[in-house]
Amino acid sequence: MAETNNERLKQAKEKLARQHGPLLGALRGLESMLESHAPAQGDLERRLNRVAETLETHIKEEEAGDLFGWIHATFGEVKEQLDALRDEHLSSVETLRQLAVETRGAGPVLTSSDLSVRIRSVVADIRQHEARESAVVEMISTT
Repeated sequence: MAETNNERLKQAKEKLARQHGPLLGALRGLESMLESHAPAQGDLERRLNRVAETLETHIKEEEAGDLFGWIHATFGEVKEQLDALRDEHLSSVETLRQLAVETRGAGPVLTSSDLSVRIRSVVADIRQHEARESAVVEMISTT
């Protein structure tokens, strides 16, 4: 049984890394857009909405997979952590969508602008969230 769990954990860890890839790439693209120049509002709105869509797709796959299914049910010591992570999902998507709406009436989104800082803060929060998900799997893999 332990060997079966170890193998399944290894597979879950690999799948999670594959699932995180497109989202992390989308986040990096958003950061690059903010860093390289003051993006046009329409471009930034579209990019934020695409990142929100990517995140939504990612969340659906993740919540249907082993992390929030099998791991949640099998490893009681991480149940609370996973519940807290799941609770963050919807708010991250909503925040991205709200920021997209806010770009419509914004002036130039310079690196130092409040809107740019808030967008970069959300990006950092999502990255930290993804890292915490991976850390949960890593933690139970080493026990």
